[in-house]
Amino acid sequence: MNTNRKCVLCAAYGQEPVHYEHAHACFPCRDRFRHHLNGIAEQWLLLDPTPGGTASEKVTGSREAPIGARVDVLDQLLPVGPYTDAPIRDLYRDQVGETPAAAVLDAIAKEWLEVRRERGLREHRPVPTVVNLCAWLTDRLDWACERLPDSIGDNATEIRALCGRLHALNGNTRSRDPEPLPATPCKKCGHIALVRVDTQVVCTNCSQYSGAWVDAIADAVTRMTDQQAA
Repeated sequence: MNTNRKCVLCAAYGQEPVHYEHAHACFPCRDRFRHHLNGIAEQWLLLDPTPGGTASEKVTGSREAPIGARVDVLDQLLPVGPYTDAPIRDLYRDQVGETPAAAVLDAIAKEWLEVRRERGLREHRPVPTVVNLCAWLTDRLDWACERLPDSIGDNATEIRALCGRLHALNGNTRSRDPEPLPATPCKKCGHIALVRVDTQVVCTNCSQYSGAWVDAIADAVTRMTDQQAA
């Protein structure tokens, strides 16, 4: 446990630990954590797996048929599921990527939720989409800083790294504000939660995308499931 009243998050942001004002993290570090969660939600909505999206991009291995999309971006677009705690790999296991964004966030949310339930707080697991998870974690950040001093620093390191990866996949561009589509329900879940980012449309409730590369995402999920079952 933290006994010297030094911020447990400063190290995650490369700062010399300072005395906190409220257990167990200083206010600037809390703001950094919130900023990275917000950045993850914004940058994830901007992801574009179309080949040629950036100058340096991963493509499928030369020993297999290409799936017509940037694999490193597909990694981050994969939904939470039984096999999405690991990145896409080709049949020869030489295509190594990063754990999907939703899986990273969902693991942290599960950790927090378990402790909250142990403390008698009655709540359900959030819908495991990137936008929902970022909002859920942001709403409970102050609680986590107070109740999870032994693990919140590791959480901050993961969140910071994920935010950086998404920025890099988008070419470190400035975030563009998503345009809500208030009159159009999602064809998959029925919620009015669609937003448009440039030419892409995504449902912030279920993460369903529209666009020419939706089939590529589905194909990647199917391929990964088949590999795990083999």
